[in-house]
Amino acid sequence: MGTRSLICVWYKGRFVIAQYTQFDGYPEGQGADILRFISVKGNIERLKAGLEHVKAISDQELNEIHRKVDEGLRARKNAGVTTSSMNMMMMTGGSGIDSLYPSLSRLAGAGILEIAAQATADKPVPVSLDLEFANDSLFCEWAYCIDLDTAVFEVFGGGSLKANSGSKRFEDVGGANDPVPTLIRSFSLDNLPENPDAFIELLGDVYDSGDEPQEEEEEMDLAKTVDEDAAQDDTVINPAG
Repeated sequence: MGTRSLICVWYKGRFVIAQYTQFDGYPEGQGADILRFISVKGNIERLKAGLEHVKAISDQELNEIHRKVDEGLRARKNAGVTTSSMNMMMMTGGSGIDSLYPSLSRLAGAGILEIAAQATADKPVPVSLDLEFANDSLFCEWAYCIDLDTAVFEVFGGGSLKANSGSKRFEDVGGANDPVPTLIRSFSLDNLPENPDAFIELLGDVYDSGDEPQEEEEEMDLAKTVDEDAAQDDTVINPAG
């Protein structure tokens, strides 16, 4: 399913991974996959070691990678060269990035954790920090953050005003009035749910109900804030108005 989400890792006081994910963003999907990774003994230490060789690239660098990948694929196609991966890519509607740079793929999902854990000095891993997606209250339905500094795994739902988000995780992302994901629950990495079913159960009624009344109230608050900001802007532009 096309449920979008943001998968983050916080380490040494900053976001080192903020992966936009196109599919299966709900807790039974990406959430459960994250839980499986961090539950494996030794994976947290592997992730910390790999993160030393993970590099956040700029938008310009990302665009250049896309350009080179597209040029390479066109050249191979024009030369009549095809591979099984190219055929699969065309069948699924994917891009060359998915196979050549999986860490930059919107299909990576929770797999970004294993990709990062395998990074080395000889094989560094590029990542794109898609933190602005956290401010998209319409499409960012779920967000997850592994905080390696405080050893917690956080699950977030839909967007709300920063003051009502229940967390300071995304307080510096976007402007003061931009929505951010709302904290649902935090789990200690030393006391994680035993399995995905227990994980879903512990998320409780907030997940089951979708917390619709609160979301509607938050949307009204956000709309009011936008209207007030627009009115202030209009007053500045048209003082006589």
